[in-house]
Amino acid sequence: MTGSYDIWWQQIEALKENYRVVSVTYPAVNSLAEMEAGVLAILEKEGVTKFNVVGTSLGGYFTQYLVSKHPDRITTAVFANTFPPNDIIKEKNGTLGAAIPYLPEWLVMDVLRGSFETSVYSASGDDEMTLAFLNEISYGRMRKAQVAGRYKCVVEKFEAPANTTIPLLIIEASNDPLVEESLLEELKSTYPQAKVVTVDNGHFPYIATPEFYTKQLMVFWENQK
Repeated sequence: MTGSYDIWWQQIEALKENYRVVSVTYPAVNSLAEMEAGVLAILEKEGVTKFNVVGTSLGGYFTQYLVSKHPDRITTAVFANTFPPNDIIKEKNGTLGAAIPYLPEWLVMDVLRGSFETSVYSASGDDEMTLAFLNEISYGRMRKAQVAGRYKCVVEKFEAPANTTIPLLIIEASNDPLVEESLLEELKSTYPQAKVVTVDNGHFPYIATPEFYTKQLMVFWENQK
């Protein structure tokens, strides 16, 4: 919801010698199909036919969507700090989500920054880099239209690829302030074949503990060879 391609800078630096890394920023689109079209266009331009896909939060939800649509192109998939298709998020946030297009941009960003300060920061272990990066995103690098579009994607329903044979890794946090425990459990129930790694530093562990996070990806990929 509040990321950009370079939120992964630590993983990009660590992986670039052994992997080809493509990281994206979602534009102000309003559906998973539009996000899909954009990513596939990038991959086509880069000549990529098969790939490992890693997604976190909204990205983890979108990764499930890609697995459901393109299982023949995906080698492995990582669903991180995320949730399966559900009704809970829309039920709890529907009023605010519907109001976003009508609120002033400064207010939308101010609400996000408040969330960063009061919940995300403490769950990260008071990691200053996590707070600094998210605040940078909210001060001019992300627009209200992107927030509104990404919310629509978060609550868009699709058929979860529960029976996929693609190797899966779930990365979850024991103290994730943005994904409630019932959704974490539902995700694991949806994909019982997935390997599960649990971290203890909130919704952005790839920023707060990058070495550990990247190691989990590399071990997972190496075990598939």
